[in-house]
Amino acid sequence: MNGSTGSPPTDAGPPLNGAGGLAASANCGAGSSGSIGAGGVPGSAGPVAADYGVLNGAGWSPFSGSAGQPGRLAQGGGGGASLSGGGGGGGGCGGCGGAPGQGGSGGGASIAIAALNAKVTCAGAELVTAAAGLAGKGGTGQPGQPGGNPGQDPLANGCAGGKGGNGGAGGPGGAGAGGVSVGVLYKGTAPTLDPATTFDGGTPGDGGLAGVKQVTLEVTK
Repeated sequence: MNGSTGSPPTDAGPPLNGAGGLAASANCGAGSSGSIGAGGVPGSAGPVAADYGVLNGAGWSPFSGSAGQPGRLAQGGGGGASLSGGGGGGGGCGGCGGAPGQGGSGGGASIAIAALNAKVTCAGAELVTAAAGLAGKGGTGQPGQPGGNPGQDPLANGCAGGKGGNGGAGGPGGAGAGGVSVGVLYKGTAPTLDPATTFDGGTPGDGGLAGVKQVTLEVTK
């Protein structure tokens, strides 16, 4: 009789080719052995930081990127066909998916004044900031685990099963937010700057969300 198709069919990538062997040959040729299972679907990449960061009583904290998604389980190998009364060899188990990469951290900021729900007025002030930090790149996902080896009928009355497919690789993490170089970073009331106030800003940091260099920057987080 024919061997069974490997499982699961849901997480593996197309084509699902862990077909069972066909009982059409007396010597386990011509497709009587089980086929190799399909590989698992790789995990998707994690999103990059969607905003610059959060300002609260503890200070300014730049946002990191998010972790990727884990790789998916591979399909098991197909079972081997039985020949003369014995059962065919079982297919190997599908490999487990790889772990995802972690998100990169946000770049450090250079801020002259940080105002949290405060009223700020600058008259003839010199706002000077330095270069901001680069964001961290997201981590690389782990490769998927190899599929298991197939079984063989110990009485030689059946054909070998197929090897399990390799698991899908974990998705990479997203990059963090680039550092900001800002004269007045505020949450709440906008600051008042007279025409005599000057701003000499440094270079912003690059990242999944590129940093900015500007006189004022409002944050809502």
